[in-house]
Amino acid sequence: MSDNEEYWAERKRMQEAAASSPPREELILTPMPVSEELHLYGGATALSRAHSGGSRPLNYWRAAGFLEGDVLDFGSGKDLHEFAKYDPVFYPDIAPLRREYDVILCSYVLNVQPSDHLIDLICLGLRGILRPAGILLAAVVTDSNLSGTDACGRQHAKDASEWEALLGRWFDVHRESAAGFCGFVCSR
Repeated sequence: MSDNEEYWAERKRMQEAAASSPPREELILTPMPVSEELHLYGGATALSRAHSGGSRPLNYWRAAGFLEGDVLDFGSGKDLHEFAKYDPVFYPDIAPLRREYDVILCSYVLNVQPSDHLIDLICLGLRGILRPAGILLAAVVTDSNLSGTDACGRQHAKDASEWEALLGRWFDVHRESAAGFCGFVCSR
């Protein structure tokens, strides 16, 4: 079986598993598979922003009024703010991944993963901890000057339409125009 066939077979198994899952009320929440199981790539874009009040996406989403309710910053890096945080390098405690959220921030996480398969697994996991009426706020890099992957295997060469299609596998997606990043509001 080729890598491509294996990928689609795994994706089909994940979709079938999601479709046959028990109703939400009956689920016993378990930790989202992270770090070792997923080999999640973290720390690649982390900057210390304590002096500036947060990343550009965080500040944009806050100003636009999206950060209401119970919020998780997935891949928070070094950002200092009041929300629950998970980052495999800076905040590796998986306890925040054992509950549901109204809003999940995912800024500059997906575009540093080495494969679409890993992005799918992350999206599936985040979908699982997103409340039924919740939203995922994704910010990605779409710099057309970057092509393929970098020396660490992280992919950058996707345009906004490709990101929208990839996120659309798991969510209803609305592209948000923002200065300095490509943003998406994703709902279940």
